[in-house]
Amino acid sequence: MIRKIVLFFIVFLFISTSSSNVLASSKLDKLNVSVDDALQLAKIKRYEESVHILEDFSNMTLTVAAQGNDIQTSELKILTQIYKEAVAALESDRTTDEEKVRSVMKLRLVVDAIDSEYQPLWISMEENVLASVDKAHKAAVERYGVEFHQEFDQFLQYYDLIQPSLQIDVKAETMQMLEARIRYIDQYRPQVFDNVDNHQELKALKNDLEGIFENMKEDESDPSLWWVIISTGSIILLSLSYVGWRKYVGNKKSEKYKNKLKD
Repeated sequence: MIRKIVLFFIVFLFISTSSSNVLASSKLDKLNVSVDDALQLAKIKRYEESVHILEDFSNMTLTVAAQGNDIQTSELKILTQIYKEAVAALESDRTTDEEKVRSVMKLRLVVDAIDSEYQPLWISMEENVLASVDKAHKAAVERYGVEFHQEFDQFLQYYDLIQPSLQIDVKAETMQMLEARIRYIDQYRPQVFDNVDNHQELKALKNDLEGIFENMKEDESDPSLWWVIISTGSIILLSLSYVGWRKYVGNKKSEKYKNKLKD
């Protein structure tokens, strides 16, 4: 009987946890599919259709946000801002085709960052981001001024694309330190280029970024799975303790009964 109760609790906990995860994932998956459709349309210059899809996407986002805790307030704030920028870029005659696509791609990465617990899409930019910083550092060391500015400008474009996603996935303190370093290098480019000691800022920037990418690539187990394991283990431990106690009490009663018979 005890074994059946334990098994029931294990199955119940596993099913309830898995069901809630699937439900939350399905809601966010719809947002992912919607914004990806808008991105594909933007790539083939069908901007009006892309805007229409993003308008539907906005309504879905509000619905998901209102129905539960799948999107946090801080995430919704970032998502709303990037959504507005994407629509504005698509509707503007002053933005280039590349800028329109980049604006929707930025939104696509943000939605995925909210949806993905680990291994988000933005980490696919690692090679490009690190290579641009590395080339800027090499150009500074070798005294190639034009190349230094070009490569750092290229880095800033890559960073602008993933920055909102980083805000979702990376700790606030880490982001503050990273952005302070980027602002310093950008604001004082002549000094960074001319002063050999300041070249270390570029190396430090690359190290910071490598750490961020590496942390996100770690194959961490789903926290909900650990919760199930811990909860299940606790129930089994309590059940075994109860069974052991009942057995101990039973043995004591049996010994006491045998002693009475001997007397």
